[in-house]
Amino acid sequence: MSAISKPYSSVPYLSNARSTIALEQMRDRATTKNDDVVAAEAQAALDDNARWRVAIERWIAQNRTAARHGGVTFAVDAEADFVIGRIFAILDGLAKRRGDTPAGKAAAKLVLSHFTDARGKAGMGVMAQVVYEEQLPRMRRFIAAVDGEDGLARLVRIADWLDDLREIEPRYAASLQAPDGVTWGEVIALRNTAYDSLFAVVGLIVARHRRAPGTLAWLMAPLDDQIRRAAEQARRRRAGQPMAVNEDALSPEELLELEGVAEDVDGDGVPDAEVEAAADVAPMGDAAPVEAPRVEGPGDEMQEAEAVEEFAGGGEG
Repeated sequence: MSAISKPYSSVPYLSNARSTIALEQMRDRATTKNDDVVAAEAQAALDDNARWRVAIERWIAQNRTAARHGGVTFAVDAEADFVIGRIFAILDGLAKRRGDTPAGKAAAKLVLSHFTDARGKAGMGVMAQVVYEEQLPRMRRFIAAVDGEDGLARLVRIADWLDDLREIEPRYAASLQAPDGVTWGEVIALRNTAYDSLFAVVGLIVARHRRAPGTLAWLMAPLDDQIRRAAEQARRRRAGQPMAVNEDALSPEELLELEGVAEDVDGDGVPDAEVEAAADVAPMGDAAPVEAPRVEGPGDEMQEAEAVEEFAGGGEG
């Protein structure tokens, strides 16, 4: 690989806003150079970016208000988490304080079966602080297990709380199946398509202008500039420098970060761990706004906060 093309052998994920700015300028520069092929490819990538942005905005709109369906609403999830927390506290207390009694032994069995992760760590988060699509079946398995033994709910003193969980379960399920909603996996798929299109533009520029380093650098300069700005913004965030935000002036995608984000580390389209947003306006990659930081079952609490740069907004700079 030549010294000319090597810098463009990989391109980091950029936010929707940053990649759009770079592509618009690259398209215009290609037009100035009468390179209609690159200009057309850049426009196609911009079209993919536009579809990604629409999906972002739809996802935020449908999840923003707890009073309506569209993805799991924050309100019903908060209800479920509260009830699950109370159930776990009762079971854990019985298991620890009265472990030699029938109630204590039954409670310990439920804690081991439904509230203990693969590492042997017990907590309500094993059921409650996972991605929404996984929380629902865990709730259902727990309800079925307790209902499967006559008198078990009364024995372990969770009958009333279990009634509450039964009432919440169908509402939780309904909120996961809003017919007009866009799933987070669909948003991520569109993000990946947009990234592939951006990389195709880069590859085309390198292929067509590798023998003219000056032209190649000029065409690539807008992308280089956005990558530099993103890196500088990440450095400022890590340094803890305050960044003033006027929430009234933010777009929906920029509010995504302020409301909270999550990352899909393994790339399967499902947020792996929901984390706190940084205090500026650069929403991230495989993330999803949440009412409060959540914990993915197999993962650790509030991971990957620095992945905030990857998603929708361009931030300052």
